[in-house]
Parts: sequence; C-alpha cells; structure tokens
Amino acid sequence: MRLLILTMFLLGLIAGIVGCSEPEQGPQGVAGQTGATGPQGPRGDTGATGPAGADGQPARVVQLCPGVTVYPSAFVEVALCINNQLYAVYSANGGFLTHILPGLYNSNAIGSACSFTVVDSCLVTN
Repeated sequence: MRLLILTMFLLGLIAGIVGCSEPEQGPQGVAGQTGATGPQGPRGDTGATGPAGADGQPARVVQLCPGVTVYPSAFVEVALCINNQLYAVYSANGGFLTHILPGLYNSNAIGSACSFTVVDSCLVTN
C-alpha cells in the first residue's frame, strides 16, 4: 500500500511540474479583418490665436513687349508682379516660373520679339 501511495504521490508531483511549465509558442496566425471605425474622440482645446497677417497685395500682369496678342500669329510676353517682384515663365527646359531680376532682356516671342529693361518695383521699359 505504501508503494501505491508513494507512486501516486510521485505521479501527482510530476503532473504538477509538467502542468506548470511555460507553454511552447505556436506559429503566428494570419491577420484578421480590420474592425469597424470607433467613435470620434472628444473635441480638443482651442489653440492660441495666431499673429495678424499682412495686408493682401494682388498679383498684377505686366506686359514685357509692346503689341497685342493675336492667336496664332503673335504672342506678347507678360510677367506677374508679386510683392513688387517680377516673375515670368521661362519656356526652355520644360518651362518654369522664375524671378526676373532688374536688367536688360531679349524676348523672342512669336510675332512680338523685343528688347526690354526691368527696373525695381516691376517697372519695364522698351
């Protein structure tokens, strides 16, 4: 009988030790579907008031060469005066907007080629 009790005790001890061991990590399962969107969170605090903006100054069109555009035979080049700086589209190399600094320029526009001088504050003379 003692042997039976001792055997049962040892089996119980072994079962307890095996049952308390760390389980083995299985393979990662596939990702599940995305769940429904949750409710919107509470409204945040109102931020501080930003600084006052500068007075607006609209862009104006400045004609670079004399004449009138008459499609498709004459195209008079123009530029934009933005914040007292002259900008125009340069058509070479795919075309891009560029700042036109004061100086002497030549236009080869179709039917309205000319030379012009840009001075400060978007002023143009021919």
